[in-house]
Amino acid sequence: MAHKVGQEVEASWEDLKEAVKILQVEPARYSPGYRLKTYHTYTAEYGKDTLRPVTIKQVLDAQQPHPDGEFKIDGIEITQITFIGQIRNISTQTTNITYKLDDGTGTIEVKQWIDSDATTALDTTNNNSDNPKPKLIENAYARVWGRLKAFNNKRHVGAHVI
Repeated sequence: MAHKVGQEVEASWEDLKEAVKILQVEPARYSPGYRLKTYHTYTAEYGKDTLRPVTIKQVLDAQQPHPDGEFKIDGIEITQITFIGQIRNISTQTTNITYKLDDGTGTIEVKQWIDSDATTALDTTNNNSDNPKPKLIENAYARVWGRLKAFNNKRHVGAHVI
């Protein structure tokens, strides 16, 4: 019997202890986006758009079955990723800001597209009191939320938020 996420399921204490053991042994298999099936046929299916914490090495090693296919890490499709890295370089163009981030496992470019209607994206003075976002500078640390993309066989992260 399949159960929906958030649906209450009756299970014995032994069943729960067994599920915890399984999750501790193979946590990557049971991350969001993976279909969990134990011998009790419990099933938890998450939405396709999940957020997965990763390292840059995992991003660079991610598999892509075909050029337009979703990337996979540990055999699991990823859509949105998050990681923390040190900003090594900032390059500002008219359409985007490209950050080169390093987390100790590798480096990757992160592109944040500039909304032509919003002037705060290029505001380097940070004097705008309506924009509490701190200024991003080289050698500072930043958390990135975005999607892994490839263009001309080069991977980058299209950032939603930095």
